[in-house]
Amino acid sequence: MTSPLRFLILVAVILSQTLFYSCNRNEGEEQSEQKSFKDFEWPDKKKAAICLTYDDGMQTHLDNAIPQLDSFNLPGTFYLNAVQARDMVAGWKNVSETGHHELANHTLFHPCPSDMGWQKEVATDFYTKDKILTEIAGMNTLLAAIDGEEGQRSFAFPCNNTAVGGESYLEDLEKSGLISFARGGGDSTSSIITNMENIAPFHVPSWPVPEGSSDAILIEHGEQILKNKAFGIFQFHGVGGQWISISDSTHVEFLTWLKAHEEEIWIGTFSEIMTHIQKYK
Repeated sequence: MTSPLRFLILVAVILSQTLFYSCNRNEGEEQSEQKSFKDFEWPDKKKAAICLTYDDGMQTHLDNAIPQLDSFNLPGTFYLNAVQARDMVAGWKNVSETGHHELANHTLFHPCPSDMGWQKEVATDFYTKDKILTEIAGMNTLLAAIDGEEGQRSFAFPCNNTAVGGESYLEDLEKSGLISFARGGGDSTSSIITNMENIAPFHVPSWPVPEGSSDAILIEHGEQILKNKAFGIFQFHGVGGQWISISDSTHVEFLTWLKAHEEEIWIGTFSEIMTHIQKYK
């Protein structure tokens, strides 16, 4: 399953099976009773919520981030794409069996704009809406093969880019029924969400953690989330290596701070926190 040939065969099968993804939309599902936002509160009377997300399904996530999270009994949300996951299927399957972390969708081939260095074959400039949605459907199928979970997934936009062929596909993604919630980009200000009623579930902002960030920078952002009684999403990439990385020690120090504030802050997966928010109207 990890050889390039078997990987390509798997991708071909996935694409052929998901070409007509729209036939399997989960429309009309019964909604649970909703509460009013004027009564909004976090579980267990906590003051704020933080979600730790990790993009690209990197080897350093398996080697460093996940063991560190597990040592603090904290959950993470990991956005996998097929290009990276193909050589780590067994590792991600082991992660899924713990039931502690969320495995989520980051497309099959991680397409991004050509002006960011992506070749034409995987540049969003040359994608259509049908093509990107077919890729997302295919990645759902691959994730199901890894963890056995069928149905919708949460999603993170590759490179935080929401357009293909010069047009936004946000509305198309929402209507497709493939995705439950979607995480976008943002900055250290816009990613601190204080008004849950106005949150856009298919474009939730996050803070892309800059390469080489110190634990002090991460903790300061966490303190701002807590101070504002907000919801904040950290968007990590490499941990202890690979691209856009922070050091192992920085990650551990930040997790230490989070654990020390666990009575005040709900640390949950992206889907857990968004599902809670969607209980209100």
